Amino acid sequence: SNGGGHAAEAIMTTDSTPKKAVVKRDGWTIGGMAKGAGMLAPGLATMLVVITTDAVLLPAQLDAALRAAT
Repeated sequence: SNGGGHAAEAIMTTDSTPKKAVVKRDGWTIGGMAKGAGMLAPGLATMLVVITTDAVLLPAQLDAALRAAT
């Protein structure tokens, strides 16, 4: 849960504000940051997203949670 704000600011280029979120619950934290990346393909809506957590989960549980959220 340390450094997420700095990382979100570090990936900014022409953004007016960092795109970030953090949720803390029952001994675990999940954080995320996003960055539009039009320079990768100007004709496409491209976004880079990083999600972090300190929750103790199996890879299959994380995969299921991400798929359920999209």
